Amino acid sequence: MQKITVLLSVLVISFFIIGCVESKFKSASPETVAKLDFGSKPKKVKVAKIRGAFENELKDPYSAKIKLVNMPLIKGYMTNYNGKIYWKGWVTTVEVNAKNSYGGYTGNKFYYVPLSYGEGIAAFGLSDESILKVIK
Repeated sequence: MQKITVLLSVLVISFFIIGCVESKFKSASPETVAKLDFGSKPKKVKVAKIRGAFENELKDPYSAKIKLVNMPLIKGYMTNYNGKIYWKGWVTTVEVNAKNSYGGYTGNKFYYVPLSYGEGIAAFGLSDESILKVIK
């Protein structure tokens, strides 16, 4: 009984400590970003090349209706917790409507999709700039 009490106490204290940790990814310094080489801008982006970015993001990625938003490609980069840049390149904006767990469509949602050699590598909600930073 005493072991269970100690274990529960340790767990509760751990949760309090974890809750105090800042979970935001640091941005790179403006000087570092100004020096980045984002590579050449992709000439064309195809929806078929972006579909793979949503395999881990959506409940039913095969039901997704993906439309490219008529916006110019923008530059972006991804950082780790220390602010070190581990990806830089071009980002497109897409509109996605996919099925939820109940089989109904969720409605259009907008995502940023970073590109690597013209293919989508991940999907981030427009408000989620913790990992992906876009340069507008």
